[in-house]
Amino acid sequence: SSPAAATRTEGLAAAYKLCKKANYDGDLRNIFESIKLGINFQLQTQYGPASVMYFGDPQRFIGSFGSNLTEATIRIDFLQHNMSSFLNSYEFIED
Repeated sequence: SSPAAATRTEGLAAAYKLCKKANYDGDLRNIFESIKLGINFQLQTQYGPASVMYFGDPQRFIGSFGSNLTEATIRIDFLQHNMSSFLNSYEFIED
């Protein structure tokens, strides 16, 4: 599910930052690859024009995140976890 992937990616981003700060390189590559996979999955669950075309007032949903690929439930905590994982990962994914 999107919220689960987002929450895990948030945790992985925190672990990555902690490892970098402590100069521990042991699992950084694996953590980094897991973060990229998590971000990619989250982006696949993000609502775009094609996925909301049959919703009432589809423009309200574009850019949001649902609970999973088959259920159109949107909650603020889903969006918060997705955005938090993106923001926490952005600074080192850009490098």
